[in-house]
Amino acid sequence: MKKGLILVTLLFIVLLGIDSYNYLDNYQKSKDYAKKLEIQYGYQVGEVRHLNIFEKTDDYLRHGISSSVSFFMPIFAILIGCFLFHKKTHSGFFKHEIIRKPYKNYIWNEIIYSWKAVILIPIFLILCFLASGIVTNFNFDYTYFNNIFPAIDLMKSGVDSTVANILYLLLLFVNLSIGTITCINVGLVFMKKNHNFLVATVFAYLFIIVYQIVAEIIAGPILSEIFNNTFFANNVTYFALWLFSSFPIGFGILSYNLLLFGVTILWLWKSYKNKEDVIIYAEK
Repeated sequence: MKKGLILVTLLFIVLLGIDSYNYLDNYQKSKDYAKKLEIQYGYQVGEVRHLNIFEKTDDYLRHGISSSVSFFMPIFAILIGCFLFHKKTHSGFFKHEIIRKPYKNYIWNEIIYSWKAVILIPIFLILCFLASGIVTNFNFDYTYFNNIFPAIDLMKSGVDSTVANILYLLLLFVNLSIGTITCINVGLVFMKKNHNFLVATVFAYLFIIVYQIVAEIIAGPILSEIFNNTFFANNVTYFALWLFSSFPIGFGILSYNLLLFGVTILWLWKSYKNKEDVIIYAEK
């Protein structure tokens, strides 16, 4: 798990580095162009300003090459979270352990240990925030705050700007963490019957992708019609977790997240409740 975390973290840094370079390059070009207009034509363009630190954090999540992390995060989490689980349950170590320990305690301890891969979410969010601070010179100026995302709702209600943005990032963190653990659960289910870890990982990821497509194209529109609510048309995929546009929608996604988490827990319980069945697949 440690090597996997290090490799993925390095990938995050590379992606954020590319986007940071592009941002600073565009910022410098804008300053040069504004200066050129002033010198050659006498136009007073005004000061070219950095985005503030929260705007830039949100920008990393929504735009540029860093936004691709939302697409690959499920497979990163499955690879890192499920590797040891698969290795143990498909080896003699597994049968030796369940002789010494109660099967249910052992298997659920291993499942919960797999959830530790969710640390990828805070790692990425913290790196985004730090990169934002570096490229914007830790700009907390809200005078020219134009980006549209949930924190603005609270700011308009009189909530302090920094507090509003922190609350937004916290809700984002909770939603992404629960959604990512749900993806790990799907991975764990597919680990049971396949001795090849990479094949099991690919099948699990494909299942998640197919679910996203079905949820967005078929289930979402149908539920929107039944409940007369556009929430279901736009916010029932893992990728929507990264893009919710208001706090009410964010909390709606949280409820939906918890429902999916509960469903995958029941799926895990059904898959691993029978010790003899798990041993049979381990020996195949």
